[in-house]
Amino acid sequence: MKRAMLLLMALLAFAHAALAEDFSTYAVKTNGFAVFAPNPILENGDMFFKTWSDRVGTVGDGYFWHFEWMRGGSVYRDLPYEVAGDQSWNPLEFMPVGGECYVIAQTVLQEDEERTERAVMAAVYRWTDAGVEQIAAIPDYGERTEITVLGDAFSVYKRETGMMQIYRYDGTPLQTYRFEPESTVMSVLRAKDDTLYVVNSRRYAGNDGADTVYALRNGDVLWQREYRQYIGIRCPGDGYLYILQKESGKKYSRIHIERVDADGSVLLSRTLIFGHGVAVSRDQYNVFVMELDQDMQKVSTDVRRFYYHGDYGFSVCPMPDGRFMVFSNGTDIHPQESSGEPVLVPFDVLEKTDRNGLTLR
Repeated sequence: MKRAMLLLMALLAFAHAALAEDFSTYAVKTNGFAVFAPNPILENGDMFFKTWSDRVGTVGDGYFWHFEWMRGGSVYRDLPYEVAGDQSWNPLEFMPVGGECYVIAQTVLQEDEERTERAVMAAVYRWTDAGVEQIAAIPDYGERTEITVLGDAFSVYKRETGMMQIYRYDGTPLQTYRFEPESTVMSVLRAKDDTLYVVNSRRYAGNDGADTVYALRNGDVLWQREYRQYIGIRCPGDGYLYILQKESGKKYSRIHIERVDADGSVLLSRTLIFGHGVAVSRDQYNVFVMELDQDMQKVSTDVRRFYYHGDYGFSVCPMPDGRFMVFSNGTDIHPQESSGEPVLVPFDVLEKTDRNGLTLR
């Protein structure tokens, strides 16, 4: 019986290996291990990765993370930093501006020998070939402070007071907005015309409360809309805001997409939806792009198979030129298989497949 089980495992390993595509051409050549998909991806094709010094992501004294700036498939700049128990200079966000890049990082300091208290600070750093240099401190930064990069600016939201301050990339204060204290800012996006779209949530117990989408500019509220089943917003750069919400409170339900113009009016248009459907037990590893018309009816669906070392946590990355890429770090979920190197594969090169039980509607 034991021999039969070993033979079955060997056959399964062979079958998976036979089904796996060779994506070595699309390997991500970072210095560290690229465990996460690139973010952000710039219009010129530059990509930014946060990587580990080794595959298992060991943390502690003597181990390093990396911030890596990729250009033309090669590492343009690499910023390694140590993770240690008594200090933590922790970069949070990239902020590329023109040919420069700025880094927002927090520093956690031990205040006494017993390490019972910590002082948390944050600052903006300029990242050059020589390393990083601090150019501006972020005042009154605390543990309940949320920072979001907005192109060549960033927002700092303090939950206790409900105050959101917008800063230029060099730390110069710009606009200030106020929300209800203790409310949560779920998303902040900045459009090309400098309009800020902010999702503010006032849910204090269970599903009570609501989420409000605000359009803000130059310190003023242009419009606001309230949602009960909000799940996300997107601002792809076409001059419109897309608001996603569930049609019901069920776990599995249809997703309604609103296209909103600069005045807050809801419009309909043809749009694309992308994602993946995975069922490991049925060996289904599918990536899809679905096009909808102005009535939100399906126009076309393109389903491709992406199997790479059994990784079911791969990411679909929209590119600035309208293409889609699939990122996988090659993580092995089958003990009988080896792991692969991280890859970023164009959607168009993947093998077309049928839906195999994948329902899109």
